[in-house]
Amino acid sequence: MKGQMWLEILFVQGINDNDSEVEALKDAVDMIGPHKVQLNTVVRPPAEDFARPVAMRRMQEIRAMLGKKTEIIVDYSRRLKEGSVILLESEILDMLKRRPLSCRDIKELFGEYAQVDKILSNLVKDGMIDRKRMSSGSFYCAVPPPGAISREHDS
Repeated sequence: MKGQMWLEILFVQGINDNDSEVEALKDAVDMIGPHKVQLNTVVRPPAEDFARPVAMRRMQEIRAMLGKKTEIIVDYSRRLKEGSVILLESEILDMLKRRPLSCRDIKELFGEYAQVDKILSNLVKDGMIDRKRMSSGSFYCAVPPPGAISREHDS
């Protein structure tokens, strides 16, 4: 063929963003041999409610797995300019997978005060996070996927 062939891959959280899916995609990319690989994720309200964006940190890990011809084309900085709730939700969920945070912590980290309460409420309603009340206040934490080993121990 003449010219260049670019391949764009859309990643959806929980669908094709785990290591085994990325390895399978890498095999396909190597077989196709494009000049450039562009990575994207859900940024607009999706047609399907289950379609969630992949957080920037994970997209960077995927980029490293796919090699030097790969670039991330989703503009995470748009979240701050345009108030994209979908990307903000993904980033909050990714942070809560690493450690519990209070609502105040989340608002300080992301600066999107008006949207954080609604996002947290929706994530709790969807069963993706839990709200734990402790003597020091309320904290949010990610709900482990079914079959995951819990880090909490029975006392």
